[in-house]
Formats: sequence, C-alpha cells, structure tokens
Amino acid sequence: MLFLYCCAACTEWTPEAGELSQHRSKTLKILAEYSSLKGNFQDVIEKCSFHMEPNQANPSTYSIDQYYATLQPRGNLRYGLICTNEVKLSVRRAVLEQLISHCDDILCRVDSDIVAKDEKVQQKLRLKMKQLLDHANLHPAEYDKVQKTQQDMEDVKAVVLKNGEFKKSAQRNIDNLKGKTDALEVQAGEFKKSALGLKQQLWMQHKKAIAIAAAVGLLLVLLVALTVAGVLGKLA
Repeated sequence: MLFLYCCAACTEWTPEAGELSQHRSKTLKILAEYSSLKGNFQDVIEKCSFHMEPNQANPSTYSIDQYYATLQPRGNLRYGLICTNEVKLSVRRAVLEQLISHCDDILCRVDSDIVAKDEKVQQKLRLKMKQLLDHANLHPAEYDKVQKTQQDMEDVKAVVLKNGEFKKSAQRNIDNLKGKTDALEVQAGEFKKSALGLKQQLWMQHKKAIAIAAAVGLLLVLLVALTVAGVLGKLA
C-alpha cells in the first residue's frame, strides 16, 4: 500500500493580517476524506497545515517517520495526501493534481459550510477519493510523468520503426509493381507487333483470295463465251 490517505479541507483565517487563529488545528475543517488504512492521518494533516503560510500557493511536503504528507493550498481550501516514502516526488504531485482535479469542480461551486453539512456531496467526494487512491495503489507507474514520458518516447519510437518498415514494404511493393508494369509493357509491345504481322498476313490472304476468285470468274466467262461461240458455229 503506497497511498494511505487523502482529504479536502477548509481553513478559516482570522481578520488580523490574514493569519491563522491561535488554535490552528481547530480551524482546519475536513470537508471530505478517504483512508485506505486506519490511522491518525487527520491529525498529521492538521499539524502540517499549522506550518503553512496564510498566502502560500506552492505545495508543502513533510516527512513523518516512513511517510510523506503533502498539502496543496488553493485559496482557503487544502488538499492533503499521505503516502509512504517509497513514492517518488513526481508520482506524489501527479496524484495530488488528480485529487484536485476530481474535487475542484464540486468544492469551487459549493460553499464549504454547505459541503460540511451535506452528506451527499461528502459521499460523492469520498467516492472520487477512493477511486483515485485505489487506482494509484494499483497503477502507480501511470502517475510517474518521467516514466510516462519515457513510455511515450518508446511508443513513438515503435511507431516510427513500424512506419519505417511499412515504408520499406511499400517501396518493395512499388518496385514489384514497376517491374510487373515494365514486363507488361514489353508484352504489350510484342503483342502489338504480332497483331500487326497477323493483320498484314490476313490482308495478303484476303488479296490472294480476291485474285483467285477473279481468275476463276474470268475463266468461267471465257469458257461460257467459247461454248456459246461453238454452238452458234454449228447452227450456222
């Protein structure tokens, strides 16, 4: 278990110079919280909040035994996260950003006093917190921006290599198609020559057939003429 506790709280400030009242721990109002283990995590968050400056904007991280407690201020709101010291800083910040993202829409639109009294809103916030911590405990690497960047680079590299292989394969296919096209052009040229030769051969055969038919016709006419002349001579 890496992530143990998260919460959303509200801090009330005293009018004097915007500082916290003397009982700082009592001014931290927990609006919603979720804990994956039993422990005095709320007390830890309150003690850490005691050390934060009134107008602080950056997150603060405190080391307590084998745990890290991180608080992120947003106006009068405080988002807290407690995890083991095995969790890297980039992962802690990523999970905290997700916590803020999940809860901000609700807390920025609803007054903190209403949230503190509305069990339905608290239940909704607790459910979001539970889902976040459960997912972070099961898949902490997904929140590591450095590792995610490296994974993205590996994914991009894989895509580039895949595209390179695809390009090579496409080039090979293009070369094959070009070779087949050249072969077809050669075959088409040979077919054209054969067709022209066959056409000329058929033309010559046609002319020969006409000449033979003309000769036969002329011979028949001559025979008929001779026959008629012989018959007429006998009659005379």
